[in-house]
Amino acid sequence: MSGIYVMELMVIDNEGAIGKDSVTINIGSAPNQSPVADAGSDEFRVLPANSVLLNGNNSADPDGNIVSYHWIKVAGPASYSFNNPNLANPVISNLIAGIYVIELTVTDNNGAIDKDSVVITVYPPLNTLPIANAGTDQVITLPVNSVTLNGSASFDNNGIITSYQWQQLTGPSLATINSSFSSITNAGNLLVGTYQFELTVMDDSTSSDKDTVQIVVSPIPVVTQKFIKVNMYGGSFPAGTGWNNWNVLNNLTLGSTTYSDGTNSSMTAVLNLSSAVSDNGSTYPVTMCPIEVGRTTSYSTVVRTITLSGLDNNREYSLEVYGSRAKTGNSTRFTVGSSSVSINTDYNYSNKALFTSITPVNGKVVLKVERLNTYNYINGFMLIENEATGNRSAGYGNELITQTETINETELDHKTQAIVAYPNPTDDISVITFNSPAKGTVMVSIFNMYGRLVREYQTTKEGFSFAHSLSLHGQPKGVYFVKFKINDIIKIAKIFKQ
Repeated sequence: MSGIYVMELMVIDNEGAIGKDSVTINIGSAPNQSPVADAGSDEFRVLPANSVLLNGNNSADPDGNIVSYHWIKVAGPASYSFNNPNLANPVISNLIAGIYVIELTVTDNNGAIDKDSVVITVYPPLNTLPIANAGTDQVITLPVNSVTLNGSASFDNNGIITSYQWQQLTGPSLATINSSFSSITNAGNLLVGTYQFELTVMDDSTSSDKDTVQIVVSPIPVVTQKFIKVNMYGGSFPAGTGWNNWNVLNNLTLGSTTYSDGTNSSMTAVLNLSSAVSDNGSTYPVTMCPIEVGRTTSYSTVVRTITLSGLDNNREYSLEVYGSRAKTGNSTRFTVGSSSVSINTDYNYSNKALFTSITPVNGKVVLKVERLNTYNYINGFMLIENEATGNRSAGYGNELITQTETINETELDHKTQAIVAYPNPTDDISVITFNSPAKGTVMVSIFNMYGRLVREYQTTKEGFSFAHSLSLHGQPKGVYFVKFKINDIIKIAKIFKQ
């Protein structure tokens, strides 16, 4: 052990003499060894986990003991706290995203120190996708033609939504979206059909989500209709269920009729004369009416009239007239009131004369049938009885028609080429011109801005160039689409009435 030691040596020779000597040995204390600090292994955390249990327990002193521990932050974000920095294993908390360097200092019983550090890496929270909510599906009915698209119910669980974007996925026309980058916006100019709009939202971590909403646009409610279908024949080859078969060779008066649903109708008909009935054959390929109706046709060389009686003066009617003959060289003009439609009846499979918005006078409607060449022909007709005028939808008056037809932007885009309307805008009359090799009967259909058919009639195209004077008299201001159909050719003009 440490201290001063004196060691004496005594020697004796052969004569017995004695000699002594001594040596002093001074043994001092061993030098102190420094402790060894161990701050533990590096740590990793992902927010919201924001604390770490530090571990200095593996620190040691080879020739004594550790008497104190002290932890400090030497680098990293400002946010942190220790429960007690003087423990061997304190807890550091309130950490935020970033890299922390924490230093441990240990002191032994002789005052010697050592240091070690641990790195704590704190990652931001794992981002979760935002949730897009495009709102509930909607159903609207024309003339309402716009909807509110509402994506305000979209949310982000661990951040905020930084952007919204709406786009149309499907639909019968290209809708107008007022502000495609707003959470709430308006989609307008909708036509009859089903639309899908997609909402894309993005959060503050650039993650995104999508949702769709479906908008169903229903047409203006169709006017309640009943149909009286009349086949004019010679006693052979009657038409099937739903048709009134009128043998005009035996009786020029059709004394009783039924509707197509089998219920009784008050309408009667009188034909002033019938020269004969021709047979077009059992395979005559008409498409405008049943083959049985197209097969037989009543013909004459003189002007004829069909007087329909027993009608309701308070109702509005439409009349479809069929004229066709498997022969060349004849056309027939049909007239109701002041409206006339000329039909080339030669092998006519699809062109029918159509009269709308007919109001009976004294319960009667008179159809005039006249030849333009040698013979006039009529195979049959269908009278369409609409609901009483007092029951029509408010706001449409006499412009309410019997059937709903729509026109869409896709159809418009590729059919408006090479068609000119002047003046446009117009306050009434606009002359529409286009060129086409097709000749014959032209069906003119006028649609309003809601896609609603407001008027339909026929005219004739005789040459390569076509010019038609269109009147919008009586129609309100707005946008109108005018559709010209001749055979399989369709042209569409967009007219602005001011």
